[in-house]
Formats: sequence, C-alpha cells, structure tokens
Amino acid sequence: ITNRKIQLFLCGAAALFWELALIRWQGSCVRVVSYYTNFVLIAAFFGLGVGALTGRFQKVKLEILAIPSIAACLGYAVLLSQMIHFNPSDPGEHVWLGAPSGIADAHIPFFQAFALPLWLVMGSIYVLTAFVFVVFGNWLSSLFKMQKPLEGYSIEILGSLFGILAFGAVTAI
Repeated sequence: ITNRKIQLFLCGAAALFWELALIRWQGSCVRVVSYYTNFVLIAAFFGLGVGALTGRFQKVKLEILAIPSIAACLGYAVLLSQMIHFNPSDPGEHVWLGAPSGIADAHIPFFQAFALPLWLVMGSIYVLTAFVFVVFGNWLSSLFKMQKPLEGYSIEILGSLFGILAFGAVTAI
C-alpha cells in the first residue's frame, strides 16, 4: 500500500464523515435547516461534483483549505443560531429564536438584533457547505489521478464506508 492510497482512503473517509457531521450539526444549530432534510446533502453532492470536475483542470491544490472551510462552516452555523430568522411568506412567523440549548448558550445581544430572511440563511449555508465539499472533491480528484481507476475507486469506497462507521462510533459515545 502506497502513501497515496492511504491518503485516498482517508480523504474518502473524511468526506463522508464530514458530510454526515454537517447534516446533523447544521440542522441542530439552525432549526430551519432541519426542515429541509436533504438540503445539506445536496450541497455536499454538488460540491463534490464541482471539486472533482475542476480538480482535473486546475493546478491549485485546495486541500490546505479543508480545515479552515470546515471550521468556518461549523462556526457560521453557531453564529446563525444567535440570529432571528423569519419566514418571507409571513414575516410575523419566526422559525427560530435564539440558540439551541447546549450549542451556544451565551446569547449575544448584538446578533439577536438582526432578522435574516430564509433565502439568505439557506443560501449562505448551501454555499459554505458546497465549498467544503469542493475542497474534498478537488482533493479526491488529484488522488484519483495517481491510481488505476478501479483500484482507486475501490479504495475510496472503502474509505467512505470507514467514514460512515467512524461517524457512527462518534455519535454512539
């Protein structure tokens, strides 16, 4: 087993782990995201596809942005949990007030003064989530180039399964 094969395995594992983690995290921080159950999943698929396609043609490696983009996505969800979100079809109907218990109990008065429209909340979460997976897709694409097609795909699938099991183990604790 080469170093590139291990990297491919771990990258596939990380992509699936963070896909599941962001689906659960964003829905728990921002209630309106949990109303649209497949929203984060679609953003992840879109990002992986765009990253894989652009990774074939670009020479810039985005993997250095993996941790900062994940941190930004996680932090942004906590920030959004502090703001009021309203339904554009009925501005008097608030779909979320304040932070969920256990996520960010420190209510920040400055942020609670803002009311954000649903399209802005959902659109910004989609873009940030998609960017996280553009990074992963780009990284996977560069690692796939160094493998035989069937072998590389098999390693990535095994890594993906490992990522799912790792997420299951973390949530079981």
